[in-house]
Amino acid sequence: MAGPPRWSAIWELLGGQPSLTVALARTMVEDACIPQRPVRLTLRFWSLFGAWAAALIAAACGLERGPEVAQMAPLFPLPTGMFLCAPLVRHYRGDSDFYVASAVGWLFYALLSAAVLWAGKRRRYLLLYSALCVLLALNVVGCHELQHFSFKQ
Repeated sequence: MAGPPRWSAIWELLGGQPSLTVALARTMVEDACIPQRPVRLTLRFWSLFGAWAAALIAAACGLERGPEVAQMAPLFPLPTGMFLCAPLVRHYRGDSDFYVASAVGWLFYALLSAAVLWAGKRRRYLLLYSALCVLLALNVVGCHELQHFSFKQ
């Protein structure tokens, strides 16, 4: 029994006997050739909203209570901004450097969130959404570490 033309080399290697490997390879190639179903915009929006809500709640839960929590809210992406600005700024001096780093972090997260919303294909969406979730989780850890840092230097 001869297989399809694109499988002829594999088919000859196996002596014309079908196997699990051939079936798996055929499934992988056929899956790659089938167009991906797009991810609905409502699913992308609500998953993005859930990721941001979870990150903000997790960041707020680790902070000490008081009026400082509201003042620290604009500085949420500060750890990410500090990481992105690290090659440009060797030592952070004063509040203005922290606000610049925070603005860079907000810009980065805005662009990444927009990319997640506009990623229509399933694989691209999952890749971008996973990256956003990992970065938000690392940012929350960075927020908890920066809680004890004195910004008045």
